[in-house]
Amino acid sequence: MLQARPKGDRLHLLATLVQAYEARRFPIDAPDPWKPSFCGSRLM
Repeated sequence: MLQARPKGDRLHLLATLVQAYEARRFPIDAPDPWKPSFCGSRLM
């Protein structure tokens, strides 16, 4: 018989699944250290 899990465990499981989905579906490449960022390249 399955036991009911606390809401915190269910939320943690859901967050882990969403994080894995986003990492697979929308990968973010590592930043290129030789290209300055947009904000860093502007002089004020």
